[in-house]
Amino acid sequence: NNGSPVGIKNRKGEIEKLEESLKFMVPAPDISLSAITYNDKEIIIVDVKEGKYKPYFLTSENKLKAYIRIGDINLPATKKDLKRYIKSEDILFESVNPLKKDEKIVSALFDQKGKLSISQIRELLNFSERRIKKILNKLAKFGLIVPSKNEKDIYYKTSEKI
Repeated sequence: NNGSPVGIKNRKGEIEKLEESLKFMVPAPDISLSAITYNDKEIIIVDVKEGKYKPYFLTSENKLKAYIRIGDINLPATKKDLKRYIKSEDILFESVNPLKKDEKIVSALFDQKGKLSISQIRELLNFSERRIKKILNKLAKFGLIVPSKNEKDIYYKTSEKI
């Protein structure tokens, strides 16, 4: 094709696929969908708002992977990229929110997964166990997560929000 829109055949089916794919993003982005007809072809327009809780993660094969955006390209984020981003954002969040950026990231992971272990968080974010436990204690203090009664080092998301 020469760069022209090709259109879609099944608007409802395509929108359902898009909505289903959002379940694999942590946190789910704020989007709006609309459909238009252009040159006798039906097209879905997806408007993705800039997110507040960066970076975003995709789940695949039971693993979480962070991505960064450079121009119009998404690239996998390295652990170094994540650490640099978290450090650069801490000061902004301290002044307006009770949670720091790294705490918000861990909280967003719980929003998506519902249940996480210390080792899962450590593998993804490359935080020390001590740092993770400190974050988990703060999230528990705010009522955002609760420790498992039956499983060691497992935490569950609660329905509470700050």
